[in-house]
Amino acid sequence: RLIQGDMRHLERLCGAESFDVVLSLFNSFGYFPTRSDDVDVLRQIAEVLKPGGSLVLGTISRSGVEHALGKASSRNWTEYRSGAFFLDDSSYDAKSARVSSHWVLIDSGQRQVRRFAYEQNVYSHQDLARHLRTVGMHVQRVWGGLGTGTRYRSDAWDMTLVARKSPI
Repeated sequence: RLIQGDMRHLERLCGAESFDVVLSLFNSFGYFPTRSDDVDVLRQIAEVLKPGGSLVLGTISRSGVEHALGKASSRNWTEYRSGAFFLDDSSYDAKSARVSSHWVLIDSGQRQVRRFAYEQNVYSHQDLARHLRTVGMHVQRVWGGLGTGTRYRSDAWDMTLVARKSPI
């Protein structure tokens, strides 16, 4: 069954204690305007998990972002196939712990230009562990990128963690 809706209302959409596992993968966390919205999402996830259930959360790491971007912005231009380019202009605001990115995809063969912009709250694994504890969950394991299977390092951009809801 596929359910589409606002993740801040998971309990209403799915019902309490509906799932053994919740997956939030490939950097899909932290895009709400306020950190309280992010914590509310964690609370909703805890509500829909069965006691002892797990959350697998993949996101970017605050220390990795600080290592990669520091106080400067970053511009990367990549030709991902012949005549198709990905332009990434990103910056990091340490005070708000937010990344701001502007992407441009250019496909010269299709004569197409697409633009995207987004901002994302970034967290350290300690920040996430603290927020998860407030909603009744505890971090079991932290590692680097899910796709690479690497161990977590403070300078790694990607962070994946597994948290478990306390059993009753």
